[in-house]
Amino acid sequence: PRRVLTKVIPARNLPTGSHNTDLTGRFPLKSARGNEYIVVMFSEDANYIHTEVMQSRTSKERIDAYTKGTEFFKAKGFTPRFEHMDNETSEALEEYCRQTHISLQYAPPNQHRTNKAERAIRTFKNH
Repeated sequence: PRRVLTKVIPARNLPTGSHNTDLTGRFPLKSARGNEYIVVMFSEDANYIHTEVMQSRTSKERIDAYTKGTEFFKAKGFTPRFEHMDNETSEALEEYCRQTHISLQYAPPNQHRTNKAERAIRTFKNH
């Protein structure tokens, strides 16, 4: 009888560059540092939830928080290429994403299940 040797090569999980971002609701009280919001960012490649705080919902605050979050993931080797977020955004944030070559995809209104950051918010709050 002949033997046939086979080698099983596991499929590589290729990075998708897919990230999901959402803003939590306003805190009931302002923090000691003046923060009232949290931006929750979830990287599918890293399977990691990262948060940044914001003092208000202005465009500048959003861009600053988003920039810090993307720089965090880039430093860990997970560069975002696709960003899934709800349709509550600003033109300045959209322009920032265009400049950094990040494609945006918006979740349809009232369909929170399409944005994985919604689940990440729930997990973050539970911890």
